[in-house]
Amino acid sequence: MFEHDYDKSYRSPVIEGYTAPRPYGLDYHYLAMDVHAERGMECTDCHTKTDVMGTGTVYGYEAEVPKTQCSDCHGGFCQPTPNKAVANIKSEGEAFLFRSNTSGRKFKLALFSKDVVSHNIPQHKEVRCGACHAQWSYQDYGLSVMRDDSPDYGKWARLLIQGDPYLEGFLRKELNRVANQPPVSPDWLDGNMKPGIWYSGWRARRWEFMPLGLDSKGKYAVLRPRYQYFVSYIDKNGDVVLDSVAPKRGDGKGVGWAFMPYRPHTISPVGRKCEGCHLNETAAGRGIFRANTCDSELFLPSPPAIDHMRLLNKKERDRLLRVTEEYRVKRFLDELTTTR
Repeated sequence: MFEHDYDKSYRSPVIEGYTAPRPYGLDYHYLAMDVHAERGMECTDCHTKTDVMGTGTVYGYEAEVPKTQCSDCHGGFCQPTPNKAVANIKSEGEAFLFRSNTSGRKFKLALFSKDVVSHNIPQHKEVRCGACHAQWSYQDYGLSVMRDDSPDYGKWARLLIQGDPYLEGFLRKELNRVANQPPVSPDWLDGNMKPGIWYSGWRARRWEFMPLGLDSKGKYAVLRPRYQYFVSYIDKNGDVVLDSVAPKRGDGKGVGWAFMPYRPHTISPVGRKCEGCHLNETAAGRGIFRANTCDSELFLPSPPAIDHMRLLNKKERDRLLRVTEEYRVKRFLDELTTTR
């Protein structure tokens, strides 16, 4: 599920003249489902208690937390079979079965196969499974957050639905008043109602080709934009105090935006085509447009916030975009042997 943009023109689908219900507060695009969810697995089948609740160790960032790896269940370049330490996996003949703690169901595990062309490329050993097997990725660009203390509500009539039930109810009520009341909203820290209200909106939301970079383990992984905030403040007199101010990075290296590696929950049993990364300007970190201007700055990957994570360097970008005879051969064999 991928959230729609906030403007009312994005409400869909329309059923007999009415828009569909919003059980989760926002409208969603229903995109290709992760294979684990599609087959009926539960979140806790992969995400264990120590993964979710922790072990008492305080980690510097989320990627440091020990988690179940793809290779634990499916094997990989370094191990052809599942990790024997995973208690829920049992072998039956030549097959391996995973038993769900939640439902009790058994799932036959697909194993890493050397018959797959892309699994026979040595360089792919340094690539995260999800970099090929993710079908799409969340790409939310430029989150504008605006604190407004003035009773000027008409400009938000098309943006009632922002994922905040209180805001939606407040705006609906005020837009029907002849004389508007000053904005108030709950302070979620102390529970008290206080002057002012927060609005939000995105510059763009997409799920196209995915940029690549190196994660904390030195593996090539999918990147997504994070922390691209623009902060504005309008006082009770309608004066603009802050106008789309971008926070600065804590390390003093510029605007506080970052593209961070992550593992999309959009996995397919078959990897994307070679062009999902190779000969792909977006994957190489050159943005999503043919030419980049000041208006498309958000779409150009910013360095990750953690020092030993990074974007692709020039050598890696050039290699990804170069057509070699080896690439042509592997590309042909992949098309010949892979059913997508």
